[in-house]
Amino acid sequence: MRVDKILFLPSLAKGLVTVKTLVRSLYPPQMLYGDKMKDSCKIEFCVKEKTTGQVVGKKVIEGEVKRDNRTYFETSISLDNPKAWTPDSPFLYEGEVSVYDQDELVDRYSVNFGMRDFSRKGKFFTLNGDKFYLRGSNITLQRFFEDPDCQALAWDREWVKKLMIDLPKSIDWNAMRICVGIVPDFWYDLCDEYGIVLQNEWLYWQNHGWDEQVRKEYTNWVWSDGNHPSIVIWDAINENWDSYIGNTLIPELKELDPTRIWDAGYMTSDQMGTNDEMDEPHPYRALTLMHSSELNDYFKNNPYNLGALHENWVGFSSILDAGVPQLVNEYGWIWLWRDGRPSKLTLNNYNYYLGENATPAQCRELQAYWLQLETEWLRSERSVGGILAFCHLTNNYGFTGDWFINDIKDLQPSPAFRWFKHCFAPTAVFIDLTDHRYTKHLPALKPGSDLVFNLVGVNDLNKDSSGKVLLKLLDEKGTIISTQEESIVIEPFGKRLQPCLLKLPSKAGGYLLIAEYHEKGGAKPVLSRRYLKVGDAVTSFKDYFEYTLN
Repeated sequence: MRVDKILFLPSLAKGLVTVKTLVRSLYPPQMLYGDKMKDSCKIEFCVKEKTTGQVVGKKVIEGEVKRDNRTYFETSISLDNPKAWTPDSPFLYEGEVSVYDQDELVDRYSVNFGMRDFSRKGKFFTLNGDKFYLRGSNITLQRFFEDPDCQALAWDREWVKKLMIDLPKSIDWNAMRICVGIVPDFWYDLCDEYGIVLQNEWLYWQNHGWDEQVRKEYTNWVWSDGNHPSIVIWDAINENWDSYIGNTLIPELKELDPTRIWDAGYMTSDQMGTNDEMDEPHPYRALTLMHSSELNDYFKNNPYNLGALHENWVGFSSILDAGVPQLVNEYGWIWLWRDGRPSKLTLNNYNYYLGENATPAQCRELQAYWLQLETEWLRSERSVGGILAFCHLTNNYGFTGDWFINDIKDLQPSPAFRWFKHCFAPTAVFIDLTDHRYTKHLPALKPGSDLVFNLVGVNDLNKDSSGKVLLKLLDEKGTIISTQEESIVIEPFGKRLQPCLLKLPSKAGGYLLIAEYHEKGGAKPVLSRRYLKVGDAVTSFKDYFEYTLN
């Protein structure tokens, strides 16, 4: 007899863990009438704290195992004072299963797991009973395998830790989507150990298989990866629809693992009814640039107010009207290769905004600014349950791109990644103004006039955030020509609009408005920025001061 599969499924609220296991009998099947068909066995379950080895729960059950077959067993174990698993405190337990045949130990197997409850309430995700906003990006490892510089990096533990843990946590990300294909087990182990939550997506995009084969692979997937506390969402499909998966298979797999939420790609409650637990909208605002040959005419009729946080984009209505959590796990459409050249899908973007001879530095500046403003726009809509930018890792020289420059083995962040530190900060204050540097449809602001706008404060935490906002206006040389101060208080999980009035300079030119949020007790200010065109002196995006982060 052997332990074939095992799941430790937690309930922090109830203080217990449900253990499901399949025991494989290697005894020969019944060959003659009257031969044995089953054998008695004893199964011992033990739960220990991972770091101390202290036993916090035990259970022994007995049963019969069918010969040359797998037999299912299920039991529950109460734990003494269970400690919660969270991204800030990723406490791990070790679950051990021992199988005895006629009182002889014949197999023992152990896995790590964590006590955490991930669920949904209305349009929001919850972790251990509290509202929980997901902030992060995507990993497309199967595409990275096509990268000429991939080599053995995916099996280098230190490289993977920097990619998956150190860099994300340095900019306050708490989540990642494993996109169009799973990753090696030790990647999940690192996220378990250091505290990153995962949306775990099967390799299903444009491929369609036989229903029974899909059922076999998905069921084995849940058994295989289901002990990782970091995995909180099973993602069955990417950007597609499959009625069998959404309406037949997912409800079946929810019986096997009721502790996680399922995502079914572009399927919503319209196709799934009450089986729909969440949606994954992809608001790519610049998608049209891939197709349009008459970009100037298109944007003349369909201007994109990049940076206008209050704008209710027509494609946003389904997100606002939905009754389940909305996880925006792709957006941007502004990819670059690591040498600073536009990707295959975004060449038109850069040609339209920068011209055909833009330098890598100019492309990276636009990308960083664009992603900062789009992230601010999404985070300002507080009904969105999570935001995952696309993409943290992919193949170079492909259709998309990631946030790194130069040699991927060094994981050198691009300017876009460094600005994510500000727009993804759990508590932040953003400027609600349309960009004047790159957009072409806005008239210039009148010199010496009053500019009225809102600051938008957002708070992902379950406590008040308060502090001061310093508004600084910089000229084309980077000189600060005016400063004013605003006070702000943002309620837990809330949003605060702070009206502001700024006296514009009398001299025409290209200016940069910066909002520095100095939170009480915060180490460094969180920045938001908007470029302003005052008067008609500015003729190009090149006429503005380049603000770089230290």
